Amino acid sequence: MELAITHTKKDFKLKHQVFDLVDGVGTFIEYWGFKKIHGRIWALIFLAERPVDASYLVKHLGVSKALVSMSIKDLLDYNVIQEAPKQDGKAHYLSNTDLAKVISDVLVAREAKMILNIKSSCQLLSRMETQDLQPLATKKRITKLGQMVSTADKALAALITLKQINFKNLSQSMSLKNGLKGS
Repeated sequence: MELAITHTKKDFKLKHQVFDLVDGVGTFIEYWGFKKIHGRIWALIFLAERPVDASYLVKHLGVSKALVSMSIKDLLDYNVIQEAPKQDGKAHYLSNTDLAKVISDVLVAREAKMILNIKSSCQLLSRMETQDLQPLATKKRITKLGQMVSTADKALAALITLKQINFKNLSQSMSLKNGLKGS
């Protein structure tokens, strides 16, 4: 009987440590502008040996099915997770381990759109009369901000298409094809 109690405590401690990790990933992802639940879901999917379904996520995260469903849709849209073949008629998911592609997709989907919106606002304001901008802004400052945003846009475009950045080692370290399978 003592052995079973020790095993239970060990299981509890292990589960607690895994969920500390999952929560840590959630916090990290939240820092980058996603929701914490996105990171928690991604981490559980990544850590699982096999593709998982929504009920697995609901059970282990203790959140509603609706929250998991909405979050899965977001993660699929960003190509952070992928659909696996259905099992027992249920959708299953696995993490996208092509890190370079994931980063590029997120940059295009989020940051490029934000920069475009800022550029549009700068262009609209730059066409206004100086007196209409006062006291909040000057044409000179709007023009300068527009130049900064254009530079950021060019830098982002270069980062997205840059062939010299070598994500190979980082992608390999995240790939399930390189020794993680069955671990």
